[in-house]
Amino acid sequence: MAKLFYTLEEACGKLGKTEQEVRNMSSSGQLEEMRDGDQIMFRCAQVDLLVVDGESEVTVNEIDSVSYTHLR
Repeated sequence: MAKLFYTLEEACGKLGKTEQEVRNMSSSGQLEEMRDGDQIMFRCAQVDLLVVDGESEVTVNEIDSVSYTHLR
C-alpha cells in the first residue's frame, strides 16, 4: 500500500527546506497541513508535485485539480 502522508521531517527532506520554511509553505497555502495527534503531516501527492514542479507558486487548489485530473 502506498504511503499517503509525510511527516514534517520527511516533507523537509523531500523539499530540501527547513521546518520553518515548510510551515511557511503551509501558512501561505502551498501545502495543506494535517495533524495526527501532535504530529504534523502533509499529503505525499502535494509534496511530490512541489518537488517535480520545482516549487513554483503552486497552491493547494492547483495541486488538487492536477491530482484529480490524473485520477480520471
